[in-house]
Amino acid sequence: MLETGQDYRGVNPTQENIEAGLTTLTEKTMGPLSKIGRSGFAGCLGFADRPAAPGLHFMDTPFFSPTSLTGMALGGAQVGLFAMGVFNPSGMPLMPTLKVCGNPATLDRWADSIDVDVAALLTGAEDLDAGADRIHRAVRAVVAGEPTRAEHWTEGQLIAPRVTAAL
Repeated sequence: MLETGQDYRGVNPTQENIEAGLTTLTEKTMGPLSKIGRSGFAGCLGFADRPAAPGLHFMDTPFFSPTSLTGMALGGAQVGLFAMGVFNPSGMPLMPTLKVCGNPATLDRWADSIDVDVAALLTGAEDLDAGADRIHRAVRAVVAGEPTRAEHWTEGQLIAPRVTAAL
């Protein structure tokens, strides 16, 4: 956002994203868009805003994972689903954060830090309904008190951005 004096080029996608095959921020953005499936958006929220109605909402947060998760927790999220391609130790002390991963290399290297393995979706060995059921079971287990891997390893940060008025 050069208009605000910030330039995210060279920062995002991160070096890890680039090593995993992403080349642009546009490509990185396609990941979250593909994860909403056929759902429509119910609304757009500012950082830490609570939704006024049920449904899928977009929250305008900084790209840094701990800050983004902080905004979601402050906005009332009860459980976070953190989809990752390369390893990221982000968790959220204010809400259980399940790490969902389909990258076989990440799963091999960080299996004890991933909550839900969805690699079978990428190979076609599993359909979307089976993957969704596994994620749903993991969420239900966490809601019933089972700790996430981030909680087990005490990973996570609470980071709120400092907002300044436009000059």
